[in-house]
Amino acid sequence: MVNNFRTDLNMPKLPYLAGELGEWKPNYKTFNIKMNIIPTTIKNAYLVSSKDLKNEDLSTQRRI
Repeated sequence: MVNNFRTDLNMPKLPYLAGELGEWKPNYKTFNIKMNIIPTTIKNAYLVSSKDLKNEDLSTQRRI
């Protein structure tokens, strides 16, 4: 998918950013562990950590 996107844009070195899910749900942690493979299997790809990400309620999100 990433390679196809880069090819379509004619930008073979376009950085790819993937973000972890917040760890406030137990199954998210398992998913995040699996995502750690992204930077090692896709060139110029980076994984953004969700460490210290807060689980804010909807009203707080709307203020931001």
